[in-house]
Amino acid sequence: LLAPEPPARAVPGGEPVDFSTNVSDPLNNHAWAPDNASFRVSSTATWEAWINPSSCAASCTFVGKSSGYVFRINSTGNFGWALRWPNDTWFWTDTPARARYNTWQHVAWVKNSSNLKLFVDGEQVYETNAAPATMLPGGEFSVQNRRDWTGEGFVGRMDEFRLWGVARTQQQIREQMHTRASGTGLQVYYDFNDVGSGSLENQAPGASAATNLRVIGDLGGTDVKQ
Repeated sequence: LLAPEPPARAVPGGEPVDFSTNVSDPLNNHAWAPDNASFRVSSTATWEAWINPSSCAASCTFVGKSSGYVFRINSTGNFGWALRWPNDTWFWTDTPARARYNTWQHVAWVKNSSNLKLFVDGEQVYETNAAPATMLPGGEFSVQNRRDWTGEGFVGRMDEFRLWGVARTQQQIREQMHTRASGTGLQVYYDFNDVGSGSLENQAPGASAATNLRVIGDLGGTDVKQ
């Protein structure tokens, strides 16, 4: 299945300021934080973000947790995932669904036990029942690259990343694609509006400052309306 073609809109309605990252060298420009309970998920989870990839020469990870979970685009533009099994093994699984380059698209991975689904712009484009039912906690968390293999960074722009400890429904994903995040199970929320400040604040309610991301280099904050 290919990702749907209708144009996507990355700007939350009514937001006066809305910035994204804009990275061409993710090896030296990404953001991360040490392990924290807020970054950990196991049996149920939802990872979602707006992404606008520029290119991918090999493996380009837009979000990851060392020895925990990683999500990427590969050299042929296909979306891929790897989740750490309880026996401490993991491996890449690439999907038939492909990203669109130089275009904003909303991506949501939803895990419910061994079931894993991918939604692009609110439409389901992939499903498998071969995911680990539970996962190890993993280590450092990062966006725009992975801390355990920094040669697999994401080239392009990213906005509105959310991590939920629950499996969000398709309706819930669609309802908040173009709005700020709120609801049960929200553990991590980066809106990237502070992308030029040297750190990214976790906007989830009651979030610990320990989950604010440290910026390595420059994430190239860019108004998403441009």
